[in-house]
Amino acid sequence: MEKIIFEKSEVYSTVHFLHSKELVFEKTNSLLVVDSNTKHSIASGIDSCIVIPAGDENKNLAYTEKIIQKALSKNLDRNSVFYAVGGGMVCDITAFAASIYKRGVRCRLIPTSLLAMVDASVGGKTGINIGSVKNAAGSFYPCEHIYICPDFLKTLPMKEMHSGLAEIFKIGLIESSEIFKIMSLEKQACTTYDENILKRLIRLAITSKAKIVQSDFLENAERRFLNFGHTFGHALESFTCFNVFSHGEAVAWGIAQALKLGVILNLTDKVYAQTVLDLLKFYNWETKFIPDKLKKLELDNFVFCNRILDYIANDKKNKNGKINLVLQKQLNENFIYQTDKNELLIFFKGQLKNE
Repeated sequence: MEKIIFEKSEVYSTVHFLHSKELVFEKTNSLLVVDSNTKHSIASGIDSCIVIPAGDENKNLAYTEKIIQKALSKNLDRNSVFYAVGGGMVCDITAFAASIYKRGVRCRLIPTSLLAMVDASVGGKTGINIGSVKNAAGSFYPCEHIYICPDFLKTLPMKEMHSGLAEIFKIGLIESSEIFKIMSLEKQACTTYDENILKRLIRLAITSKAKIVQSDFLENAERRFLNFGHTFGHALESFTCFNVFSHGEAVAWGIAQALKLGVILNLTDKVYAQTVLDLLKFYNWETKFIPDKLKKLELDNFVFCNRILDYIANDKKNKNGKINLVLQKQLNENFIYQTDKNELLIFFKGQLKNE
């Protein structure tokens, strides 16, 4: 078992790399949360278990209440531990429930998807959706242990692998030039999810994110850069009610829009932006303003623009009436750009003309 330990003040999180057969659970005073895809994937020995239907649309208040009601029915006290076994949805909602149950209980995450391993499980952010607004409620609450078991990925659908790879790519863009180099030069191994390359990418992504989290746990400075592509991406997820694009696909689309905006504003290097856009296309991520998946639905472009703008205007990262976007000058050179709905509408209309 290998470990990465990261901390902020007196709060520690330990990331363990191991095989799923090595997992050990506290069987008393504990609660297990799984989704409908992972309920048979592990033998925990824990009697108290709640199953949440798979899908980000179920990361909501109703299922948060069910988790808490289950814990109350089992008389779990403040020294209890909540375990999450599943993808990002399960990790997010379980950690959120743990953060508010009796003002905070222990939480341990066992992510089973690539996306959850490199994103949702690491960093101490919890969250649930309110209506169609992504992560409208949440908290900063580090889990004491995160268990990374790459063997879970052997049965993961390719769509979910593709989603997780997008988040790894994002971390490469904002922090890890080594990830960017691997995904630029070893594309074939990345697209076939070569086991050795995948383990290397996972480790690099977690280490890079942990480094950022340690320096800015409450997201007041550098950690905001982890949201690269997310303002646009979350809006796309909300617009499609979380059931058309995976999170990683939406973030990749958001990265493309952020790069194109940066080029138009003469803030992003054109050669760099085109290099990244070409890589996004190679990995089969959407880059067009109106994604191909949505063109089949024959949507009204005006409606799409305005709905996306409305969701962006409600983004939790906005401050003082200004929309805060993460943009880039170059690889690993990130900054916050403040804008408004009018400027973005002009950008959107320009994209429609170009396409």
